[in-house]
Amino acid sequence: MKAARYLCWLAWAQKGRVALGAMLGTLWMVGLTLPPYLLSRAIDDNLAPGWVLALLGVGLVTA
Repeated sequence: MKAARYLCWLAWAQKGRVALGAMLGTLWMVGLTLPPYLLSRAIDDNLAPGWVLALLGVGLVTA
């Protein structure tokens, strides 16, 4: 029980860092869902340059 109270206190004391970490984690997970979508759109549009560049950009940012 003391450990849980300590962890709650620690998270509360550093709520800015916790919020930043949650935001970055969420953006990273959303970034992982974009390449399959962009690849399917690029294939459906006969590898149009715009979709291919978007896929390349998202891949570079995610990496």
